[in-house]
Amino acid sequence: MNPERRRFRTLIAAFGALVYALFGLRIFLSSLASVIVAVRDAAAPNGGVAAVSFALDVIFLPYALLAIAAVIANVMLRSWARGADSRARTLHRTQRWSIVLAFAVMLAVPALMSMNSPWGVGLFPLTALVWGASFVVTAALLGLYALRSR
Repeated sequence: MNPERRRFRTLIAAFGALVYALFGLRIFLSSLASVIVAVRDAAAPNGGVAAVSFALDVIFLPYALLAIAAVIANVMLRSWARGADSRARTLHRTQRWSIVLAFAVMLAVPALMSMNSPWGVGLFPLTALVWGASFVVTAALLGLYALRSR
């Protein structure tokens, strides 16, 4: 690969690691308190409906873009991870499964809400918590790629 292209990919990976670390930690830490409150108030009628509608407006767009980009980064770094050492392969695998878990939790929310389960509203902030953790793992993967491809 041409040296300029390698430097450009390294720069993009480092920038992505920074963005994922900042947004991922912000989403993870702010959702942690919401999960605790939602689990406590899950049995109360209409508990958390206002929080859910607010979170859809404020978090959804960057959250959806980062989720799509995390999937793309996982696919693009697959060949690099196969040829790398065991730590890189393990981190790549962890990032892939964190995305799968985040999608599973995200899809469980509407399913539980359609069954009139109080846990549907309680799982909504858990979705953000799991995505935040996934974004932090994505930041670590991109950072590792940036460090190793210099």
